[in-house]
Amino acid sequence: MLPRNSSLRTSANHFRLGLALLLYCAVAWGTTVANRSVCQAAPAAKLPSLAEVRQTISKQLSRDPDYRPGDLIARSQVKTILSGLQSLGWEVADGDKILAATCRDESFLVTTLRSEEGVGLMRQISTMPGGFDRLDRLSRLANGPETVERLIAGPDGFKLLAYMTETRGGNRLGTQLSADPGGEDFNEPTGRIYTASDLYRRLALAHAAAKNSTDTPSGR
Repeated sequence: MLPRNSSLRTSANHFRLGLALLLYCAVAWGTTVANRSVCQAAPAAKLPSLAEVRQTISKQLSRDPDYRPGDLIARSQVKTILSGLQSLGWEVADGDKILAATCRDESFLVTTLRSEEGVGLMRQISTMPGGFDRLDRLSRLANGPETVERLIAGPDGFKLLAYMTETRGGNRLGTQLSADPGGEDFNEPTGRIYTASDLYRRLALAHAAAKNSTDTPSGR
């Protein structure tokens, strides 16, 4: 028969050995699960190409039977486009800023230019560089909405926008209007998104930033 102290030491050794085996099994199991999780993890989403971005814009806008290329687009349409890009695996980082830069569906510019009377003016100025920009600026003046409605009602309303965007005299007129309430920086771009082309350019910038972030090694 072993002495009492020897028995206690043996029991303690068995306890330590058992504890060590338990710890080893826990670590080994955790490592196996972690490795299995890494192996089973879904691959990182691929950034869609710019061609796919352009196709998504065209596809979503074409769902509106009244839409024509160059027409003024509204916030709800851009929301749908961003959702389409998200389904391709790209959640646009500055999507909220892009939405904020787009005209609200209920805004004066959207409701007026999409009306039966206003669509003609919209199509006429859609080919003018800065046409929507100047009309937006004009609508913000104290008597701006009334002026826009007169341009719509008149046969040659688009010519005022052409004068403002294409001539030196129009530039001088814009400088004068800058001094009026609501006319600050009249000749400067608003930075807003009016058309599908504007949206594509903004998304192309966001795409380049996302691609650069993906290509840059971590810790750099």
